Amino acid sequence: MDLRGLKLAIYGDSLSTGTHGEGGYEEKLKGSLCLSEIYNFAVGSSSLSKGSAGCMADLLEEGRLPEEADIILIWHGSNDWYWSVPLGTMDDKKPDTFNGAISFVIDRLRMNFPKAIIIWVTPIFRMEKPDGIETAGDAFRTLNKNGSTLLDYTETIQRASLIHGFPLIDMRRLSGIHLYNSDYYLEDGVHPNRNGYELIHRILDAELRKSIF
Repeated sequence: MDLRGLKLAIYGDSLSTGTHGEGGYEEKLKGSLCLSEIYNFAVGSSSLSKGSAGCMADLLEEGRLPEEADIILIWHGSNDWYWSVPLGTMDDKKPDTFNGAISFVIDRLRMNFPKAIIIWVTPIFRMEKPDGIETAGDAFRTLNKNGSTLLDYTETIQRASLIHGFPLIDMRRLSGIHLYNSDYYLEDGVHPNRNGYELIHRILDAELRKSIF
């Protein structure tokens, strides 16, 4: 089974730019799913929310949209932790908090592509110190300047998927990347290497097939 003829748009950070792991996952995914087109709007070091260069909220405000899209893949959240973006509340609508940015991007994308399937990929393990913090650690356990862990951002995405009604690819659980195998899957404790992207591609391929059919 393939997704022949469908067009995919990607929004994310450096994990989706293709600059790591000998090309990332984009071309692998296009080939295995037989997609007709991929529009990649990923920006390295960017967050979903306002506050970082090339953040997704800014891209959408600037009209950085694909010509057409059947599937829209969002892989954001990790750098919102890194840059200490405030979590906010589920009632937020403005993209200066993480909750507000989720509402903003989902609404903006649905307004422009009402028939597209929007799928969110959850953050993976990263061993790093967030901006302004002196000690590196497992991001899912390490507090940023606002006192939030990457787990807090991931749980926010999970709650938002229920409120807004979009599917998730639980890359954290499905990839199984952790401290003791990170040297095999990650270049530097953060970015996947070739092995990591082969794993990520297999997961994305399988999960996208489930979501579309």
